[in-house]
Amino acid sequence: MSKKKKCKHCKKKLGIVFIICDCCNNYCIKCSYPHIHNCIFQKKRIELNKKRIEEENPVIINKKVIEI
Repeated sequence: MSKKKKCKHCKKKLGIVFIICDCCNNYCIKCSYPHIHNCIFQKKRIELNKKRIEEENPVIINKKVIEI
């Protein structure tokens, strides 16, 4: 007998339809979103995107606002 696949997050038995995440785990439809199962790859992507946005968009301070 083959071992049934289960969702890594909720331990529910998986049928025909399941999701394989970037973290190489099987998830059911409800748990497939990265923020639900705390995907480490999603957290890394968010951190990299935040850094990139901060670097590409420097803070601009208008002199008139400071003088008032």
